[in-house]
Amino acid sequence: MKILVVLKDIGYEPKEFKTTVSPEDMGYYGEYDILEDVEVNITVRKTDIGYALKVKGETTMKFICARCLEEFERRYIFQDENILRKSVDSLERLSDKDVETIYIDKDEIDVMPILRDIFLTFLPINPLCSPDCLGICPVCGSKMYKERHKHKVSTRKLGDILKKEVRM
Repeated sequence: MKILVVLKDIGYEPKEFKTTVSPEDMGYYGEYDILEDVEVNITVRKTDIGYALKVKGETTMKFICARCLEEFERRYIFQDENILRKSVDSLERLSDKDVETIYIDKDEIDVMPILRDIFLTFLPINPLCSPDCLGICPVCGSKMYKERHKHKVSTRKLGDILKKEVRM
């Protein structure tokens, strides 16, 4: 799927576009599930150096908690802004501000690859079902809720175990 924006039609007043993108068209096949179409808002306006492009998306996703390993659903919102400029001359040096710059060579741009990059960039690395999730018990593997539970664990020393084995 392509989301084409014709730049020659864009002036200094922001122009907004709204569309929906199916989970299949997002091209994401990672460990989390996209549960519904992604609602996308694209805002483009002309600037003195090119065009300002703002992309915002929103959908519901199924994540796996990094602490307790249970699945949970959450609204996922992602957005970013970039500058679109005509292709850079090969002799021009790039600076830090060029990280947010996308160089173009046509009067139209496909926003879909940009949308996909923003979507992937803002995915949580370690999603949590709740900020106070205690995770799973390292001894028995059950989920720990509001308070930690305790187990009677023998604290045998390695030296004691080795002495017992040597005597046999």
